[in-house]
Amino acid sequence: MFPFVWRAYDRPCPGDLRSLIGTDGIAEEKLAPSGHVRVHGELWQAEVVGECSLIGKGEIVRIEGIRGLKLLVRPLR
Repeated sequence: MFPFVWRAYDRPCPGDLRSLIGTDGIAEEKLAPSGHVRVHGELWQAEVVGECSLIGKGEIVRIEGIRGLKLLVRPLR
């Protein structure tokens, strides 16, 4: 049975990219539609998803997903 259920017991590591989904960050520059955001003190490349295609510098963003090493973000309004 273990081969079928082991993922249910496998917790995400704190450094795992999946653990960033749902957290908030701050836009370090204007995201139109891509730029950089700061999350937990680290600088990440980000791209805006959804109907909003522009996020100003200093706005708070929510991480919605990950594509490669680029975070997919939405404005937190």
